[in-house]
Amino acid sequence: SAWLRIAWNEAHTACEALTLNSPAYMTRQAHELGNQIQGLRGHITSLNPIRPKNAPDDWERTALKTLAGGATEVSAVGEMERQRERQSYFRLMRPLIIEEGCLQCHAGQGYKVGDMRGGISVAVPMAPLWKEERQHGLATLLGYGLIWLAGLGGIVLAMRGVQRRARERAESEERYRRLFEDAPIAYHEIDSQGIVRRVNRAECELLGFSPEELIGKHAWDLVASEQRELSHSRVSAKLTGTEILKPFERPYTRHDGVNLLSEVHENLILDGQG
Repeated sequence: SAWLRIAWNEAHTACEALTLNSPAYMTRQAHELGNQIQGLRGHITSLNPIRPKNAPDDWERTALKTLAGGATEVSAVGEMERQRERQSYFRLMRPLIIEEGCLQCHAGQGYKVGDMRGGISVAVPMAPLWKEERQHGLATLLGYGLIWLAGLGGIVLAMRGVQRRARERAESEERYRRLFEDAPIAYHEIDSQGIVRRVNRAECELLGFSPEELIGKHAWDLVASEQRELSHSRVSAKLTGTEILKPFERPYTRHDGVNLLSEVHENLILDGQG
């Protein structure tokens, strides 16, 4: 994770700083570093230490053997004792390679330049980093939560707007329906094919048909038989826009067969598809 990466960087920084000085001075620096950075520990160790205090613990011993096998570094998260409590640490070990100056103390042990003398072990406490991770996680969660709430609020407002427009549209359509149905003048609507799709009460009473008998017929089927061919051509011309709309008279045939001369006024109504 990102926090293990931070611990890895801190451990590497400590290792690189410690390798610039003599082992004795590095040990003192490790203690000072530990006091400054919330329990960070630095430790020089070896499978064959000169000072008993530099002897490795179990994890370091395993890490030293891994380094001796050719690894460039070893790292893991594990527990260490601090202030009489077991605490979680990120542990890193890198090899300590013999240089010319090292032979002043270690030549008697049979080492030569280029040999691995031991390792530099660094332990970074994870508690502060995990605390920071939790705080970062809470901040991230809060941020996403606020975004979610803002999005939800936007959705609610949009839904209210849609519902309001749908309600207004329904109310408008209801007003139109009442005006159409209750108008004292005979009304019918036809589609682009000339078929009657809606008829009001006044027209049904005027012609003596029920709505079911009129809806589905062509508009020219309602006029007197001798006028149907003319009505068909005129309606088709008006629907295609080749003839303008203007009042005219046309005989309509009632249910009882009587022709009723009527004055007709037309109006073009377009839907969303034109």
